Amino acid sequence: GVTEEEYTTSLGPEQIIGNLLLGNWNSLSVSMSEGKSGSLFFHSYDGKFLIKTINAFEKQNLVRILESYYDYISNNPYTLLVKILGLYRIKTAWVIAMTNVLNPLKESKDGFEDGFEEIYDLKGSTQGRTNGGKGGVKKDLDFKRLIRIESRKRKMFINMMKKDTVFLSSHNLLDYSLIMGVKQVRRKQLMEGEGNKGEEFVGRLEDVTGLEEFYVGIVDFLTSYDLKKQTETYVKGLWYGKKDISAIPPADYSSRFVEFISSRFVEQSLTIAPQSTEKW
Repeated sequence: GVTEEEYTTSLGPEQIIGNLLLGNWNSLSVSMSEGKSGSLFFHSYDGKFLIKTINAFEKQNLVRILESYYDYISNNPYTLLVKILGLYRIKTAWVIAMTNVLNPLKESKDGFEDGFEEIYDLKGSTQGRTNGGKGGVKKDLDFKRLIRIESRKRKMFINMMKKDTVFLSSHNLLDYSLIMGVKQVRRKQLMEGEGNKGEEFVGRLEDVTGLEEFYVGIVDFLTSYDLKKQTETYVKGLWYGKKDISAIPPADYSSRFVEFISSRFVEQSLTIAPQSTEKW
């Protein structure tokens, strides 16, 4: 969980909310979403938390599911759903504060540094789902590999993902993504025991060689299957085919999402000699 002291220190009014109001950008790191939403992201100085702008419809959906969401997060400590910690209104904009899935930051003499070699945004759809080799965040069509993980950990991961997406589907939500950061584990880190250490935490996986770690979480789950999305299903479905587009009914979206992720994370018993990463 997140303590009040930890939240206040990293993301309190004097750190981000107050700085946004006062126009003081010194302690903020800002980036623009690479998706269609055009959302702004502000990172806390230590990388533990994010502030993200959301639109009025997403705000309405958060308020609508808030009680159920809180109960679900409380009763499922290993959920992959990103934890939303606060909702604020700054002038005419709505923003949410949330935990940062991609936060393996370590403090050094030069400040904080990450170490992700790749970052993926995965939905399970294919229409328009590539970054075109331009660098930055990769998408479904760019994910041309299999990740081998220990069978028990894979089962925990897939089962939690199924449960999470069923929850989202029950609230008529879709268009969410699995965000994944790929981090190389250096030989020195392995010798010093800085890998996963067998943690029962499904949001942090490692391949069977122990040379790669994968930070994963489900994000951007505040879009409902409203009339606009239903119209998108009809129009894009005629043009591209419903199998390939993002906007499909929530139950179908959930099934496709789980099927796609499951097909990329394959199990391997630890009693079997590790194999090299496969390329498709």
